[in-house]
Amino acid sequence: MIRIVFYSLLVLIQLSVLNASAQTVTLTGTGSVWKYLDNGSNQGTAWRSSSFNDASWLSGASQLGYGDGDEAKIVSYGPSSSSKYITTYFRRAISISDVNTLSNFVMRVKRDDGIVVYFNGVERYRNNMPTGTISNTTAASATASDDGNTWISTNLLASYFVTGTNSIAVEIHQRNGSSSDISFDMELTATSIAADVTAPVLSSVNPLDNSTNVSITSNLVMTFNENIQKGTGLISIKEAGVAIQTIDVLAAAVTISGNTLTINPSDFGFTKALTIEMPSGVVKDLAGNNFAGITTATTWNFTTQSSVAPSTIGTFTSVLPTAQTAYLVLPSTHTFQYLFKQGSSYSTGGTVPGGNDFTGYIPTGGSSTSGYLHINHENTPGGVSQLLVNYNSTTKLWQQSNSKPISFGASSIVKTERNCSGGITPWGTSITSEESRNTGDANGDGYIDVGWQVEIDPISAAIKQYGNGIPEKLWAMGRMSHENVVVASDSRTAYYGEDSPDGCVYKFVATTAGNLSAGNLYVLKLGSALSSGEPTVSTGTWVQVPNTTKSDRNSTYSLAISLGGTQLNGVEDVEIAPDGKVYFTSKGNGRTYRFTDNGTSLSGFETYVGGRSYTVNYGTGSISESWGSGNDNLAFDQEGNLWVTQDGGRNHIWVVRNGHTQASPRVELFATTPAGGEPTGITFSPDNKFMFLSMQHPSSSNGSQVDAAGVSNAFNAAYTIVIARKENLGTGAGARIGTDFEGESYSSGAVNTTVFPNPSNGDFNLSLQLNETTEVNVTIYDAQGNIVKSVIKSKIFDAGSSTVQLGAMPNKGVYFVVTKVGDKSSVQRIIAN
Repeated sequence: MIRIVFYSLLVLIQLSVLNASAQTVTLTGTGSVWKYLDNGSNQGTAWRSSSFNDASWLSGASQLGYGDGDEAKIVSYGPSSSSKYITTYFRRAISISDVNTLSNFVMRVKRDDGIVVYFNGVERYRNNMPTGTISNTTAASATASDDGNTWISTNLLASYFVTGTNSIAVEIHQRNGSSSDISFDMELTATSIAADVTAPVLSSVNPLDNSTNVSITSNLVMTFNENIQKGTGLISIKEAGVAIQTIDVLAAAVTISGNTLTINPSDFGFTKALTIEMPSGVVKDLAGNNFAGITTATTWNFTTQSSVAPSTIGTFTSVLPTAQTAYLVLPSTHTFQYLFKQGSSYSTGGTVPGGNDFTGYIPTGGSSTSGYLHINHENTPGGVSQLLVNYNSTTKLWQQSNSKPISFGASSIVKTERNCSGGITPWGTSITSEESRNTGDANGDGYIDVGWQVEIDPISAAIKQYGNGIPEKLWAMGRMSHENVVVASDSRTAYYGEDSPDGCVYKFVATTAGNLSAGNLYVLKLGSALSSGEPTVSTGTWVQVPNTTKSDRNSTYSLAISLGGTQLNGVEDVEIAPDGKVYFTSKGNGRTYRFTDNGTSLSGFETYVGGRSYTVNYGTGSISESWGSGNDNLAFDQEGNLWVTQDGGRNHIWVVRNGHTQASPRVELFATTPAGGEPTGITFSPDNKFMFLSMQHPSSSNGSQVDAAGVSNAFNAAYTIVIARKENLGTGAGARIGTDFEGESYSSGAVNTTVFPNPSNGDFNLSLQLNETTEVNVTIYDAQGNIVKSVIKSKIFDAGSSTVQLGAMPNKGVYFVVTKVGDKSSVQRIIAN
């Protein structure tokens, strides 16, 4: 039987589904006219698409084929009856006036021998054909036992079709060139749905009506009884009947997911009695029926909190999303202090390497002001630095002393390599993770030298020993391209992942609490693989991975895959949230996932954040920003907020507020980072006031910034810094330098600067108040760090007041005015409207 590909004739069947009871609608039926190509040619894949031009093809009504005598149209099998064409192609187009009014799509086909069907260019059905790629010489799997006389029925998803023109492409394949006949016919039906004439109904709101002590940063969330879309009109937030905020429903601050509308307003303000109102038509259902609106002050009202303690690191208003500039840009409420830089000297001698990555704070006796700081160096060979750090409550600055490298030179260790992330254990040690699977056994101990977790005791600044009298790596946890590790509060269960395109997520359960040198190893296996980065199931199991012999331990990576471990495309970090759920990043998928570990199984597997854009409220407005790629290090603060550093995209530092869901997002942007830099290794002090952070490979040309200690330096090499709110870090004016934002002035002992007006749709001006005669330079950069204009170059200004005309910016957007006065610099962000 010849393999024939029947291509659909682009004949439009206009459907008119009226407001009536459900009825069966025939989209294409037997006797319909199809375009077909029966010349034995190889059509590749282009013929399947909706845009393909089949005007030169022949046409005929179904049933089509040859050899049975029941054909309405006989097609050609070629010049030889003993060597018939294997494939024949068919095409047809149908028109659907409104796909939302149809359901229960059913396709019936007659086929002899094999068939493949494409709707709108995508394969949706295959019968009696081998798996894999199909070409014009691919034979059917078997001779059709029914000889093409039986209708074969299958259900189709409504998502296969669109409103308007839909293309159907079919290829029929013979079992071999000597087959006597082929057959093709198709019926496609659907059930019409009575038109929706009912308006959507509001099911719930958040904050709840009449609620009190509502956070000033809360989103407004409305949930309806059906899926909705944006209409037109304004959403009003009123106090005492007067609108204090009006938000156009079409603005980026308003998002819809299914039946949920989320509004991301500016901060409400303290002790406000607020009502929410909107007219009819602001929200519609998918059929276009208007939501009646909220037109009275009694429907949705609430009172905001009276105050907030601005002492935690997570209390801030987002920065405006931009590409990297020459500077670290933090919220105006926060500042930073330089601690540790590539190229400086250890206090014990030697030079600090680069590649700063994992940054772990190990408190002394639970202290938030004294402890050890372990910093990984992602180099080959790798390394770890240890600093003794303490906070001076008088100067409000951190001091570091006794800095030194951890020695990895013991013969039992050989070396370490590409120390990436890591983790802090509940018993007060750190673990550094080797992101390398390089081979080699230099000391002949049977273990490959690199690709392991390594535990460090900060008291002795040495690699841990586990009863064998020598330092050892954590062999039982397996060899792979380790990225990090997190140990649960039971001191036995550890989670980690492999940073590799085929990397998996692992669980290790130690035999003895506080000792990770022995235990059982498992790999996560989902019920089915991800689809375009999104989970297709919410459940999975833990499959045990052999780890008792040196051979097993050396081969963890390949063993896990052979056992069916789900490959998750670059697992950069795994963390445990305060709610006990396990969260991990997939760098390749640009998402952070989470699940609940039930022991031998897991449930609730879902995308927590990523794979889309989010509305960022930066105080004076809102903007949609893509989450982007490269989810890297994760860290939970004590309030349950998830901090995510980005190695890719725009290298942002994100904060996902506790309570976030994809349907009701709560995503903030904490910082944009210096050009070329990759933020790494977030860790917090126990009191949640201080965050330690490292920066890899920033550009050597980045500009200088004065930190909270008044130290002027540039992010031009790998760095480790501490960040806090300004009331907790530094006591001088220097705490403001480099972190000023629109509308704010900059002040030091020698100079005051203010950019005005800001924002502006015209000219900007810079006000200078100098306490002494000095040299001034003023340069304007765009959001990509390019110089827009050099306004002043090395000009001497007398003490007193001066105004510098900055002029208008070339385009709308964000710019940075860098004013250098003597040896100090200020950075102020301006917005051109």
